[in-house]
Amino acid sequence: MHPEIQKLLRLQEVDAEIHMIEDEVRRYPVLRKARRDEVERVRHKLDQAQARRKDLELHIRESERSVASLREDLVRFQTQQSRVKNQKEYEALEHEVTQALENISAEDEKGLEFLEKEELLDREIADLSENFDLRQQECDDETARLDGREQEKARLLKRLQDERARIADSVDAAVLPRYERLKAQFPGNCVVPIRDGNCGGCFIHILPRILQEIQSSGKLSQCDSCKRFLYAD
Repeated sequence: MHPEIQKLLRLQEVDAEIHMIEDEVRRYPVLRKARRDEVERVRHKLDQAQARRKDLELHIRESERSVASLREDLVRFQTQQSRVKNQKEYEALEHEVTQALENISAEDEKGLEFLEKEELLDREIADLSENFDLRQQECDDETARLDGREQEKARLLKRLQDERARIADSVDAAVLPRYERLKAQFPGNCVVPIRDGNCGGCFIHILPRILQEIQSSGKLSQCDSCKRFLYAD
């Protein structure tokens, strides 16, 4: 095998590793964002539930104030009723007493509904809080794992880039530009073996004369069709 082909093959292997690592590292921000978005979705639901809880507290306090006011009215009506001297006034106040009792009963029922909603909301908030804590911990763990992985890949990438630079410096100055152009066109597949007399890239048949030269002397050759570098497998 031609010495330049050996260098180009190793250069192609290193380029493939570099590409694979860079492709993996590019996915890390997406993975981090997916975890953060998941946490934010749970946080949003929790915030909404807590906001509903605060609104409910306002309604409960308003209902309690309403009941207190109605009870004061009831006492006032009953006191006035005990002091009236004619039937007509007594009956009028009796109507007010009855109405106040009905209003108090309605507010009490509303208060019970509020308490049931409060209990359901408290359970929902507790579940969401637990889920939020879990998602946050998972996000922190995944972020730490990705950070460590990214640092590891950065070190490996630096070693590979240094190796690539050394190999590229050793490649013939007339050959390297051709390789770089082909790499851009056929990433990871610009130095290919000859298989069954055909180019391992475009599968076009290699002329017998070229094939003989490559197999016998390891001549540095390129496919007449796709221009990929060829070597005998």
